[in-house]
Amino acid sequence: MLIENKVKTIWNSIVQNRTVLFYVSTSFLKSIGEVFAIFQIATHVSVVDLGLWTVMLTFSSYANVLTGGIVNGVNRELPYFLSRNQINLTKSIISASQVFLTGCVIITLIIGISISVFYLYSGFFNKAYIFLSVTIITVTNFYTGFLQSTFRSNSDFDRLSFIQILYTVASLFSIILIYYFGFYGMISRIICIQLFLMFLLHNYRPFVEPLKWNYKIIFLLLKTGLPIFIMSYIHSVALISDRWIVKYYADDYSVGIYSFSLYAFSTFAILINAIGSFLYPKFTFLLGSTNDSNQIMWAMFIKTTKFLLLIFVPMSIILFFLIPFIVKSYFSNYVAAIQSMQILMIAGALNGLSLGANILWSMKKWRYMASLQLSNALLLVLCPLILIRYLDVLQAVSLGICIAFIVHFILTIFLVRKATF
Repeated sequence: MLIENKVKTIWNSIVQNRTVLFYVSTSFLKSIGEVFAIFQIATHVSVVDLGLWTVMLTFSSYANVLTGGIVNGVNRELPYFLSRNQINLTKSIISASQVFLTGCVIITLIIGISISVFYLYSGFFNKAYIFLSVTIITVTNFYTGFLQSTFRSNSDFDRLSFIQILYTVASLFSIILIYYFGFYGMISRIICIQLFLMFLLHNYRPFVEPLKWNYKIIFLLLKTGLPIFIMSYIHSVALISDRWIVKYYADDYSVGIYSFSLYAFSTFAILINAIGSFLYPKFTFLLGSTNDSNQIMWAMFIKTTKFLLLIFVPMSIILFFLIPFIVKSYFSNYVAAIQSMQILMIAGALNGLSLGANILWSMKKWRYMASLQLSNALLLVLCPLILIRYLDVLQAVSLGICIAFIVHFILTIFLVRKATF
C-alpha cells in the first residue's frame, strides 16, 4: 500500500508538471543534437578556423545593444499583464515591440553588410563571408528571441516543445553540410537551422498582431527592460571576454582549442536558456496572480533550485568522467582541451543552478539584480586575469570562470532570500 501510494504521488507529480518535463526533455534532445554537430566540427573544421569564427561571432552580442531592452521588457511585462487578464495591453505590447525590432534589424543589416563589403574589397573573402553570416544570424536571433518571449502559457510551451523536436530533427540532418563542406558547411548549417527555427516560431506564434507604433508602450517596455538589459548586456560582454583574453595572451591555435572547450559550457547553455525561458514567465505570472507575495516566491525558489539540482548535478558528474574518454577516442586533435572542458562543464552546471535568480527579475528588485549581475561580470573578467599569472592560459581562464560561477550561485541564494524576506 505504501509503495502504491508513492507511485501514485510520483505519477500525479508527473501529470501536474507534464508541460515543464516535456519542454525540458525536448530541450535536452536539442542539446544532444548539437553534441553530434560538435563531433563533425572537430573532425572537419580546422582549429584556426574555429577560433576565427568564435571571435567574429562576438559581433552578435555587441549588436544586441540596439534592442535597448525591448525584448527584456516583453519577457517581464507580457506574463504579468496576462496574469491580470489585461489582454488589450498585451496585444499593444506585441504590436509596438515588433516595430521597434524591425528598426533594429535594418540598422544591424546596414552595419553588417558594410563591414562585409569592406572585408571583400580588402581581399579578405573568408572574413567577408563569415561576417555576413554572423550578421544574418544576428538579425534572425533578434526576431526569434522576441517570438520566444511571447510563448507564455502551458499550451504555448507545448507548441514550443513541438517546435524544438522539429528543430532537433533539422539540426541532425543538416550535420551532413559539415561533413561535405567543412568550415563553410558549418556556417551554412547554422544559418539554415536558425532560419528554420524562425519560420517555425513565426508560424506557430501565439499572438498575430499588426505592426503598430505606440510610444507609451515602448516607454513602458524600456522602463522595465532597460535596467535588465543593461545589467544582462554587461554580463554577456563579460561572458565573452574569455575569448579575447585567450587571444591576447596566446596564439590562434590556443583560441581554437579553447573554442572547442567552450562546447562543454555551451551544451549546458542550451538547456539553461530553455529552462530559464520557461521559469521566468512562470515566476512573473505567479507574482501577478498572488498579489506580489514574497513568501510564495521564496517557496518557489526553493522548489526550483531542488529541481535544478536533480537535473544538473547528475549530468555534470557523468560528463566530467566521460569527457576524457570521448575526446581521446574521437577528437585526438583536441586532447589539450580536456582539462579546460571539464572545468567549463562544471561552470556550466553552476550557471544552471543559479536560474532561480530569475525571481529577482520578476520582482523588479533592481538593487539585488545589479549586485548579482555586476559582481558576476566583474569576477568573469578578473578571476582569469589574476590566475593567468600562475597557471597556463587555458587553465587560468576556465578555472577563473568556474570560480566566478561558484560565487554567483552562493550570492543568488543569499540575495533571493534577502529580497523575499
